[in-house]
Parts: sequence; structure tokens; C-alpha cells
Amino acid sequence: MNLQIYLMTKALAEHDIHNAEIEIDHIKGLTFVNNVQLGIKYPLEYIQNINNLSKDKIYDYCFLGKFGKERGNLLNKFLGENSKILNTRRGRDKNIKFSFDKEYYQTIANAKFSLCPNQGSTEKYKHDYGWTYRLIETVFCKSMPIAFRETPYGKHFIRDINFLWNDEEHNFSSKKYPKIIDKNYKKGLEYWTLQPREINKIKLG
Repeated sequence: MNLQIYLMTKALAEHDIHNAEIEIDHIKGLTFVNNVQLGIKYPLEYIQNINNLSKDKIYDYCFLGKFGKERGNLLNKFLGENSKILNTRRGRDKNIKFSFDKEYYQTIANAKFSLCPNQGSTEKYKHDYGWTYRLIETVFCKSMPIAFRETPYGKHFIRDINFLWNDEEHNFSSKKYPKIIDKNYKKGLEYWTLQPREINKIKLG
């Protein structure tokens, strides 16, 4: 099963919606449920699990995931003794991929800044819907997303979520930081969890 479908199926089940017709456009991050167009949606169970994690900031930067030469070159700048940047296929392990990975989410929650490059710099990913799970998870974990100018997000995905670019100053001590994090979190719930109006449309469909 595709992760995008798995997350949506769990989110729907929380609202007693079962056996819905689900189709996806993974490149654009779109999910269609009973012909209702939605984006990526996370189950509320994941949000609650994240809320139960410690938010103590013990890392400056974090990235856990697979990266090749291009992504590795982007991430190298942030390597340091107080950063946790690991090239790992853990997230692609089927025994972990379709479950709440507490270790993964805890690392993001413990980071001041989470590195969130888009999938790549090719035209396949440089479009108005360019997206990544990592930014969504960063918002839910109340870390500050770091986007990369080399691999930008699409305008239909990022909307008004606040982030910092990889080549600008990252000041964790700024008084604006907590307010930005909280605003992102509230917007993230609106964008990436099922809303009452969306549930009604699905049921009517």
C-alpha cells in the first residue's frame, strides 16, 4: 500500500468512513476520496502521539532519511556535533513505514530546525504542487522548517506556512520563533488533517 493512501485510510476510519474510493496523484500530493479532491491528510492519532513527545530542543538541525549525491551536497553544510543528520533507509522499511515511528518524530521534535528539501531539482518536482512529507511532519513536531532554494516547494503546497531558506540566518533565539511555530502548527492541522467540511463532502459523495 502507498503511504499516502495508508494515512488517508486511517484518517477516514477515525470518522467512521470505511471502504471509501481513494485515488491519488502522488506527484501533486493530491488525494481523491469519493471524487472529493483533498491533499495529504494525517490521522489524528499521529497528531496526539506527536503532542505526547518532548519538545526540548537538543539538536540544532536534523534530517533522517535517504539521500544521494544531490541531497547530500545540500545537507553537508549543516553537519555538526550538535546536529543529527543520518543517511538511512529506515523510513522505507515496510515494518516501520506504515506505523508511527516514534524515534523519527522524536528527533524532529527535539530539533530547533528541521531540514526539509523537496525530492529533487528536476522538472518532475519543480512545479506548483511540489511537496514533501517531511515539511508536514516538521510543522506537527513544532520544529522550524528549512527549505532549500535548489529544491523549492510548490505554491499550492506551502501556502502560508512559514519557513526559512537554507542560505539565510537561522536565529532560534528570536522572539518570533515560538509564535511562528504555533501559527504553523495551527495551519498544519487545518491543511493536513480532515476538516468537518471535508468529511461532510466525502459522506455526501
